[in-house]
Amino acid sequence: MNITKSKSKIRAIGFSMAVIIVYLLNSALVGIVYGVLLGMGLVGDGMDFDSFLDNNSISFLATVSILSIIVFGIILYFKQKNSKKYSDKPFASLNGKFKKKEFMESIILFVGAFGITILWVILISFLSEGSSFYKGLLESHNSTLGSLVGTESLMFSIITVSIIVPIAEELFFRGLIYGRLRQAMKPMVAILISSIVFGIFHGNVVQGVYAFFIGCALALVYEKTDSLLLSIFGHALINAIGMGLPFLGLDKFRLVLNILSFIAIIPSIIIIRKWIRESRDMDKIVSW
Repeated sequence: MNITKSKSKIRAIGFSMAVIIVYLLNSALVGIVYGVLLGMGLVGDGMDFDSFLDNNSISFLATVSILSIIVFGIILYFKQKNSKKYSDKPFASLNGKFKKKEFMESIILFVGAFGITILWVILISFLSEGSSFYKGLLESHNSTLGSLVGTESLMFSIITVSIIVPIAEELFFRGLIYGRLRQAMKPMVAILISSIVFGIFHGNVVQGVYAFFIGCALALVYEKTDSLLLSIFGHALINAIGMGLPFLGLDKFRLVLNILSFIAIIPSIIIIRKWIRESRDMDKIVSW
């Protein structure tokens, strides 16, 4: 098997940069289309572009995500098909299979990652009481999340945040970027790089930090199970708990989930250590 091509770090980074550019082009294209529709008076009721985005941020996000699902789905299909010919680590497909034990451990990991998210936001909230710097970070974070609520349909917002966005972002960050980096680098290095990019794309420091930890959890599950479908499910679960439930106002249910997420942090660490140990043991077996 010829795996030289897949081992090139420069090519892996170049491919990842190209995918990022494709995503930015998708966003620009959607912006142009909405701009034309605004100019023709077909949407927006005479709003300027900035006002339209403020009031239709979910629609814009959903459109970009749907376009990205189509584009990245096509790219991933051909990369997954072609990578089997030359790589010892082909791109994962959506129909990957996983064991029941791996599924349960992954769920714990997802919930634990959400627990870290809550703890991080609580810490920033505490620090913001005595610091204008942290107060500014928190306000930026809250403003970003608040813009997703907008004036649009509640159900459409929940579907976008909890289903459409997770599919698009997992195809983007785990399916293509992490999928390519892991072919040329050690898994932990690829996990860190892809998760840093994932955090940066969230646009503010507070969200970027917890997105990094969530990205690490999702990439670890991908690496362990070779299942992109499971990472999509995990991303959807985290978004549904963190953003979908607040839309519904289920405060008591959210409180219970928050407590469970705190508890899940400890077993999550144990599971990660076990997975790493099993990975090293497997490497030793293969090297024999």
